Amino acid sequence: MRQRELLSAAAALRPPGESAQRELSAVRERVGGELALRLRRRRDIERLIGGDNHRLMEHNIHNMLQFMERIFARPDAGLFVSTAAWSIQAQNAQGFRPEYWPLHFSLLADILQETLSTRTLFETRPFFHFLAQNHRALCDPATTMARHRAAG
Repeated sequence: MRQRELLSAAAALRPPGESAQRELSAVRERVGGELALRLRRRRDIERLIGGDNHRLMEHNIHNMLQFMERIFARPDAGLFVSTAAWSIQAQNAQGFRPEYWPLHFSLLADILQETLSTRTLFETRPFFHFLAQNHRALCDPATTMARHRAAG
């Protein structure tokens, strides 16, 4: 998927309503903590995150969830795509392996399903699904650099 397609798909996402935003905000820290815990418990986590990057992983989990709150409150497809790409690429540069991302997003989806009401899950899932479905394109600097070159 190219940059233009990513932006178009992100722009088509409908932001969650205020009630869903409040619910996610109320459980954000718990969701992030649970995701970090489940990832740390895996026997292969050091291979997936490039050694002893546990602290980086945990910070980025919480930062991502906080960023999603901001995107839900003030949608901006360009900011969503470019920040997601930058974050994934930065973590990969620190040793995170490409196969980490499907695991990360799969576990996050499980935790959100266990934690959120049906309505909030329905309203927020498309954004997280977008990240899961497009993680390969977001990992690829060639796909995502067009916006940065045009802006610079």
